[in-house]
Amino acid sequence: MIPPELKFHHRYLVNGEMTPGDWDQSALEALLQPHSAFLQKKTVLDVGTLDGKWAFWAEDQGASLVDTCDPTPQPTFQWARNERGSRDFRSRYIWQFECPVETVSNGFNHYHHIIDFGVYYHVHDIVGHFQALKKLLVQSPDSRVFVEGEVTLNHSTSSTLLVEFYPHGYPPHIPVEQQDPTTYWVPTVAALRALCEFCGLVEAEQPLHVYSEARHHLHSQGRAFGILKHAQ
Repeated sequence: MIPPELKFHHRYLVNGEMTPGDWDQSALEALLQPHSAFLQKKTVLDVGTLDGKWAFWAEDQGASLVDTCDPTPQPTFQWARNERGSRDFRSRYIWQFECPVETVSNGFNHYHHIIDFGVYYHVHDIVGHFQALKKLLVQSPDSRVFVEGEVTLNHSTSSTLLVEFYPHGYPPHIPVEQQDPTTYWVPTVAALRALCEFCGLVEAEQPLHVYSEARHHLHSQGRAFGILKHAQ
């Protein structure tokens, strides 16, 4: 029985029962499925685990070990992990890769694959974030980073990398209901690609592209997904 007081952001199966999540990510699952074999018998780090949707997905694809990372403990994830009997998970409650060196020293290893969904636009140091992902990725031609997040299509208001950055809060013309105090960056797809390349990660089987019109930020016009690997 799923406790009604738990908040599920995503929908996924727990002991044959579908959780009542309000964020349908079936389109992203469809994009991932052709590449699920990558995860078999490999180690995986899920960054920004939240309620565990993608950590459990990696486990279901046959990953040999799944580590999770989130700013705060998530009761929903803990409950689902226990119900599923997911005993191989190791959780770290730190702010996602604000300090790459400290992150590595906090007990993380190197991983064959890293899932980075809905995270990069929430960190202050977006360059340090992708540099940390590269540092934690096993040096192998088969290692991958799966990236997903908010993007804009409005090139007329963007600079080289960024559309909007409000380090000290939102300007008064933006309505309160459209403010997300943890969202800092909304790049174009081209800017996101350039940023990843600067950090030593290049596109692999799935180039970065807009796959959904869903948006959670004032300046976002969709969400992008891509698969990255080490630059040669």
